[in-house]
Amino acid sequence: FVLVDDQKDARALFQDGKQVVFFKDPLDLREKICYYAAHDKERLAIAREGQREVLKNHTYQHRFQQMLSILEVNR
Repeated sequence: FVLVDDQKDARALFQDGKQVVFFKDPLDLREKICYYAAHDKERLAIAREGQREVLKNHTYQHRFQQMLSILEVNR
């Protein structure tokens, strides 16, 4: 389960409340920690979806392939 500060780049990669949970400020973070600590099923479902997304699209192998593609285009 990942709580992450609200960043445009992270939002482009992950869905809020489905694969990760974004927070806006320290108060929002605290509220979300309390909420998800009390809601195990929801937290675990988000963690599973986040793990699936990372393994499907965001491993080192994926990044390496992206870098090779960029290098090929720039030859």
